[in-house]
Amino acid sequence: MPTGTVTAQALDAFDRSGKVFGVDLTDLASLGQLVAAAASVGSLIVVAWQVHALAIQTREAAKQSRAAAEATRAAVYTSTAGFMIDVDKFLVDRPEVRATLYGPVGTGPDEPAQRTAAAAEMMIDIFDAVLMNSQHLGEDVSAGWCGYIGHIMHRSPVLQEFWYAHRDWYGEETRRLIDWVCATPVPAPAPIPSPGPAASGNGRRVSAA
Repeated sequence: MPTGTVTAQALDAFDRSGKVFGVDLTDLASLGQLVAAAASVGSLIVVAWQVHALAIQTREAAKQSRAAAEATRAAVYTSTAGFMIDVDKFLVDRPEVRATLYGPVGTGPDEPAQRTAAAAEMMIDIFDAVLMNSQHLGEDVSAGWCGYIGHIMHRSPVLQEFWYAHRDWYGEETRRLIDWVCATPVPAPAPIPSPGPAASGNGRRVSAA
């Protein structure tokens, strides 16, 4: 059948009944609106998924950035503390140089006092380096170091005197931790157990995994 005849028949049918091939034009419009609405919902779902994926990527990137920044901070702090400990060692062996740089210590003979003060400073610098990186050592090793620091600080008037005279040389976190260690009573020593087959020495010397 010629195309022109089909078109004419369709138009004639629409003029008489308001339908095209038996389908109401209003229904066609409603169907079109439903299709458009479904497409909009689909677009929103895609956008929401993309936003969610971007949020996850942003969080992961932020975590990696924080981890990198913390690793850099720890490396810089440890390196700086190492330099200071090397200086302490140098001055322990050269009390006359320390006397020139730091000035006199106390009222007794200057050379023994300078050696003692340099050794005390070296110990406190080591404590500072350990405490500021304790989160990287593991809970057991960190607790062992805290016990060791507390033991030494409680039993050494020289370290206590040096600490309270020069605690402002150290950061807030180190001051808080060493003050806490000094204020915490040291428990009575427990009986020393027999070493097991897997004994590996002093826990303070164990490096972080």
